[in-house]
Amino acid sequence: MRLEHLGLIQSGAAPDFRLTLADGTTVGIEVTEATTSQLHQRLAANEQRWMCSDQEAVAKGLDPTSPGWSGDSHVREWAALVFEFISRKTQQLSKGHFQVAAHQDLVVYADTPAPLIDLNAALAALLDLMAAGKTDDTRFRYVSIITTTNKLVFDLFGETVEVSMPTVSNPLYDFAWDLREILREAMGLLCNRYIFRAHQEIVRRNSNLQGSPRGRFSDWIQTIYATANAVAVRRLAGDYESNDVNLRKLLDAIIREPKFLWTRFERFFPDDAGVARVAVAGVSGRPKDGWQSEAVRRLVGQDRTLLINAAQKANEFASKRAAHNNTAAQVRTKFRDLDQAIDSIKDLAEKYFLLIYEERRDLLQETVSRKIPKGWDAIFLEPWTSEDVLAEKLGELEPPMFPADKNHWTSLNNYSSTRPVYLKRDPRFERSQ
Repeated sequence: MRLEHLGLIQSGAAPDFRLTLADGTTVGIEVTEATTSQLHQRLAANEQRWMCSDQEAVAKGLDPTSPGWSGDSHVREWAALVFEFISRKTQQLSKGHFQVAAHQDLVVYADTPAPLIDLNAALAALLDLMAAGKTDDTRFRYVSIITTTNKLVFDLFGETVEVSMPTVSNPLYDFAWDLREILREAMGLLCNRYIFRAHQEIVRRNSNLQGSPRGRFSDWIQTIYATANAVAVRRLAGDYESNDVNLRKLLDAIIREPKFLWTRFERFFPDDAGVARVAVAGVSGRPKDGWQSEAVRRLVGQDRTLLINAAQKANEFASKRAAHNNTAAQVRTKFRDLDQAIDSIKDLAEKYFLLIYEERRDLLQETVSRKIPKGWDAIFLEPWTSEDVLAEKLGELEPPMFPADKNHWTSLNNYSSTRPVYLKRDPRFERSQ
């Protein structure tokens, strides 16, 4: 048999797929999604918030603009939307918009805003609409519906069969899930470094900010930056536990389940794939799961070694100085060592996003556009305070917050070294300048 994705060959082609059987019989398969643009916009917004925003909290409860459903209104809404899309495809077929085939089949993914609670009731309402619309003779050989309850309703207008759709076991899904969190951590590293470099360059160009005692603040910023990002590097590239967000953990998982990535290495990194293929061919014996898996293990293993070597000095600083403050340890980590670790994490995160999602991303560009708002550096143009205020020994003052009112306290439970922690101020303690 041969299956062709006509929609990829020619944009807008119908049907979406053409199946050619061994005897030459052709079957057109049209696939459509019964949904609304508003639902997709909400799903996309939720996905974008989860992927790219620092806002941990989302609105709780139901959409306040939704009227909800009463009685069997959810059944009627589900049936009406599915009927609309079946009717639309039927009209396109009757007008000759489909390429010629011996049979034409339609598959509808019913991803509706209305919940699917009772499948039998929903199908009965849909069949009533089809009968009333006199479109039960659809000219499609089979009309099937994929539901959001993991059920496939095969041949809706014939000898209907309901088939359970088991969850597909594919490690790529797990890789993709882990990689999203890794990308967020990597963007936190890049955000910290971007702001740190801007501050350091401002100090470098202004002699009034250098030397003692004014340079003390810049020295403190260096220490804070080095500690925070070194710890974040260790979290991503050091030893890990089962539930950790860790790039080494992801690479180790791919080495255990490599078979899905060979074709993608061939497509996106053909030179590296060619070298690995030759190297595997020169090894005696045949791997039990195929030479392709062994080639992927070789390629991913090289990246794993690169990551470990690039992060070694940053990990030493994080372990012996930042985490345990072992002053006797001989640690000679420099800022360029930390940069090397960050760049390696960035490059490998982008590489494996391409391999897993088959899309390219520029994490630095995304960090600048999403996490660093325009005008953030205008603070360096403003005088911060006055001599009178500084004379009050501000460093000895207690923060203006009240234990009796927990809203004035900021929890450190979700503290991450890749993002700042803000303490809320009480306006009664504001001082006019």
